[in-house]
Amino acid sequence: MQTLRLTLDKILIELFESIDPVKLVKKTIQVKNNEFTAAGKSYNLTSYDRVVVIGAGKASARMALAVESIFGDCISRGLVAVTEDDKTVLKRINLVYGKHPFPNQNSLINGRRIFDMAKSLAENDLAVVLISGGGSALMELLPEKLSLNLYVTLIQKLMLNGASIDEINLIRQNLSLIKGGKLAEALYPADVITLILSDVIGDKIEFVASGPTVKPVFHSDILPVNILDKYGVKKNQFLLIYDLLNKASTHKLDESKFDKTNNILIGNNYLALESIKNYLSTIGIDATIISSSIKGEARVAGKKLIKKIIELTKTLTKPHCFIWGGETIVTVKGNGKGGRCQEMVISMLIELQNFEREFVLTCFGTDGKDGNSDVAGAVVDIQTWELVKKENLIPEDYLNENNSNKFFERINCELKFGNTGTNLMDIGIMLIN
Repeated sequence: MQTLRLTLDKILIELFESIDPVKLVKKTIQVKNNEFTAAGKSYNLTSYDRVVVIGAGKASARMALAVESIFGDCISRGLVAVTEDDKTVLKRINLVYGKHPFPNQNSLINGRRIFDMAKSLAENDLAVVLISGGGSALMELLPEKLSLNLYVTLIQKLMLNGASIDEINLIRQNLSLIKGGKLAEALYPADVITLILSDVIGDKIEFVASGPTVKPVFHSDILPVNILDKYGVKKNQFLLIYDLLNKASTHKLDESKFDKTNNILIGNNYLALESIKNYLSTIGIDATIISSSIKGEARVAGKKLIKKIIELTKTLTKPHCFIWGGETIVTVKGNGKGGRCQEMVISMLIELQNFEREFVLTCFGTDGKDGNSDVAGAVVDIQTWELVKKENLIPEDYLNENNSNKFFERINCELKFGNTGTNLMDIGIMLIN
């Protein structure tokens, strides 16, 4: 059992080294003398009067660290919005701090400062924009009539009622004055390179941090007001928001202002899963990537997934690792503390009660935070059920109360990373002997 857990520890070390935003940025941008390339497109630094760096997200500080090392003194100034617990130290780019998952007053100040900096740029300037998950809350700019309190109340309601991140970010795009391509409009006519770390299923970059520099994609099947109706948002309580969304649906962006913007995806969940598989191959363990698009209700997805894995193990004759990723949802009905990763692990653990092969199983948020808890996720093994029985715990009761964190706290199975400096959705790993 100890061998499996030690292997898992090594996998996690290798994983976070391979998906470090610093490495991913440096793989994307190559500089030689005064020329640099980004995703195959060439730029001449001497042709720019100013190089400005802006951005927002949980991984954007590490991305900014890489950009500083690449461009050095060429950077005129910079402003990047990150989480309050980020300890990154930069020389030329200023970090500003906001709240996550819901914006606060600082988030609005960040949005205004970044937007104003964008508006100040001219044709001979270059903007390097750093975008990662979490940016929707850390950098915000709302219409004058829309109060922060009403906006946060809406987003909270959508999250608690199980809205997907795509649905929530579509609402954000339409309400915000900086998202849904509006930052790109403000940056025009400067040249823009946006580096994006994806935390959304399918890598729809218009939904990463609500796509501040990405031309929105019209989704006829998920109109914003229909999303509100779907999740029980009462029109009489949110009349202003319904009105703003209806007006936003008729707003037309100036598509010509996106001609000078180069949006580049530098990392995603599948890249993370592949890095795990590649590492395992070096130590002689076969691995199967099940999917990088696991979604739906966490407990339901977990149950389906583990049943599939149990079936696949019937033909195994040597150690194997199953890997998956994605981002599920939790429809909150109880008053507990936890998150989607921990709820997924509980649902899987229930199905593993009579599983006889030696295993270790974990699911965690790559950003180091799961739901409203202070842990990344949970880790269990073949001995976990002994602990559950010793403590007289009933896993289903904790699921019903959305109190998965308390369950894992009781049996000392929490997985803690702290702030990882990256954000590529959730990852699950099951090592089987």
